Amino acid sequence: MHLQLVPLPHDVANGAREAFEREGASRGVRFELLAAGTRLSDALPTAEPFFAVELPSGETLLHKLATNQRRHPLQSHVAPLTPT
Repeated sequence: MHLQLVPLPHDVANGAREAFEREGASRGVRFELLAAGTRLSDALPTAEPFFAVELPSGETLLHKLATNQRRHPLQSHVAPLTPT
């Protein structure tokens, strides 16, 4: 397992979901929104690569990766978050 953690300042945290969805859409990444408290193991009943974002609201954005994809497209680009 590989984890990347990025703390967000409080003034930009509320815009995290929109920023990930916008940047993901521009790269062909579609997220599934998991309700707060949903376990990843429930959303991923079989072992497969994934990209997940834990939001300040407790919700999770989940993108299941194709097994033949070597690098996730969002790893190659970091978009600046601006306060809303």
